[in-house]
Amino acid sequence: MATRNLVMVSVKGSSNNKEYMTIHNTVKRKNTSSGCQFPEFSVNSNKIGEDNSSLKFEFYEIKKQNQKIIGELDTTLIGLFNNNGKKFSIYRNNLNVGKLRVVLTKDDHNNFLNYISDGFCLKLIIGMDFCEDSRFTAFEKDDSNISKQLRLCSEAVSRIAQLIKHFDEDDRTVCLGFGARLPPAHTVVSHCFAMNNNFFDPLIPSLADFDRVMRETHERVRRHGPKVISETINFAIDVAKAFRDSGNHK
Repeated sequence: MATRNLVMVSVKGSSNNKEYMTIHNTVKRKNTSSGCQFPEFSVNSNKIGEDNSSLKFEFYEIKKQNQKIIGELDTTLIGLFNNNGKKFSIYRNNLNVGKLRVVLTKDDHNNFLNYISDGFCLKLIIGMDFCEDSRFTAFEKDDSNISKQLRLCSEAVSRIAQLIKHFDEDDRTVCLGFGARLPPAHTVVSHCFAMNNNFFDPLIPSLADFDRVMRETHERVRRHGPKVISETINFAIDVAKAFRDSGNHK
């Protein structure tokens, strides 16, 4: 480009090919006779949209704290990939004012932040251990100690609820227990039971109800064992698959 002043590039994207939103603004670089090189940057795919979504590069000259547009480049993401590393012409008022070479690297590994920015839905499934621990002494098994254990468990779930509430659409949660003898006879140990007493619909209305459901379950069952968690995990997997296949998620 002809200018020898500072240059900045604004990258904008449009999923509907009408309204553009800024994706990234580069740092300012001094333009020279051999051009200038901008540092690499990364962009989440959700900011760009589909491969055929429109992209616009706007080039600004920075002079005495003022900036004016001196060139534009319109293309698509797939167009950049098909011509990766090649030069694109920059235009202003139908005049060719420079060249741009873009080098792209696609990262197919998603991380937790990718899922958040893409608007995912997070569902919590609780599996609570109701096994009697033989390591506890008689004193440790008294009502005050058990009450403390229940309180700590309730506090932990409450804190988790505060973290995930922004990503859960209805706050309904599957609550399962294992390692307890169930009523009315309390003779059979269950390694996977619904804490709301409804195995066909083990959802509680919200995590705010967990403390009540947990304490009611503790009064209703008899702690026993052995500790077999595999049935609860397999049930949770089936619940997760059903939720995924239902399409009731983002």
